[in-house]
Amino acid sequence: MRSVGLCIGAALLSPAAHAGMPSVLLTEVVTLRLEAISFFVLALLLIAAGVQQLWNRATPLPRLAYPRSLGLVLLVGLLFHLVLTMISGARELMTPGAWRREGALHILAAVTMDERLEHMGQLARALERYVGEHGTLPPHEYTAGLPWVGPGGLRVIYRPAPDILAMEPTGGERLVIRADGTIGAVDVTALFGEQRPGGQP
Repeated sequence: MRSVGLCIGAALLSPAAHAGMPSVLLTEVVTLRLEAISFFVLALLLIAAGVQQLWNRATPLPRLAYPRSLGLVLLVGLLFHLVLTMISGARELMTPGAWRREGALHILAAVTMDERLEHMGQLARALERYVGEHGTLPPHEYTAGLPWVGPGGLRVIYRPAPDILAMEPTGGERLVIRADGTIGAVDVTALFGEQRPGGQP
């Protein structure tokens, strides 16, 4: 009891009291990363437990221990990651330059209207030269020597029709090359209405 009184007296006589202890705070980015990692680690452990229970109850094969179940889940996850990486690589090979890296993601590279017009103009002139040399339009969009691939890395849609020869593959308003060689922007709904009877896309 005497020691308690001495502590109280010392606290009252002290001109300034300092309490607490230093703490280390993580930045917001590190905190979010740790939360995400911990979530996926927990999900991995729970999935491994579920696979173990499913294996042991639904298959006549030898029982699966938890460490082996965890290894199996990790192996399947790595295989999925390999397949997705191969798909991503194939996408880049098929459309070179169409995607750019932004942080952890890949997004479609921005293409200006001037670049789009320039490419469609080059294609229109190339088609005109081809008709002058061969007397007919190219049979398909893989005919060599013509600039079928646009600045975004995407191949134009070539469908020789009474009015429209070629069009951009994406976008709500697409540039088209008409049969008379002129280039214009057409709304995608009207575009498909011209390409197919009945206006059905």
